[in-house]
Amino acid sequence: MAAVPETVYARDGDAHLAYQVVADNGPDLLFVPTGTFPIDLLWDEPTVAGHLRRLASFSRLIMTDLLGVGSSDAVPIHDRPAMQAWTDGLVAVLDAVGSECATVFGMSESALPVMLLAASHPHRVRSLVLCVRMRAFSAPTTIRTGCPNRRSPGTSTPLATPSGVAV
Repeated sequence: MAAVPETVYARDGDAHLAYQVVADNGPDLLFVPTGTFPIDLLWDEPTVAGHLRRLASFSRLIMTDLLGVGSSDAVPIHDRPAMQAWTDGLVAVLDAVGSECATVFGMSESALPVMLLAASHPHRVRSLVLCVRMRAFSAPTTIRTGCPNRRSPGTSTPLATPSGVAV
């Protein structure tokens, strides 16, 4: 197993944002995981670590915790950051690693700030990957959620288009 990458910090004003850079095997891929699992702990789970190594096999994998999450600076509960503060932190991480343009991959609650990053800094985002396993609050109950049980070769996760159809 490859060594766990060092966690370093980017500055955004007075805040410090934790990030890791894994490999340098291709175009930049900024991965912003769910706030449930800080980047330092993702490597402790063998299945997740395997997925991260797979991402790093074709990219320069840049992983970061959002402000107030994981190893990034904490914020008081009554002073939670606005969405733009999270987006500014992502820009600070891209700047710290010298990335002019990256594919950005957001999961669950990190999907909103990465979508705002793509909308507010389109020149910095080559493409956007979203893994959001939650149903829209306003979706009618007739909308089918989830994906057919079709798997991509060599993975354990179904691949789907925005319409929910497996590819």
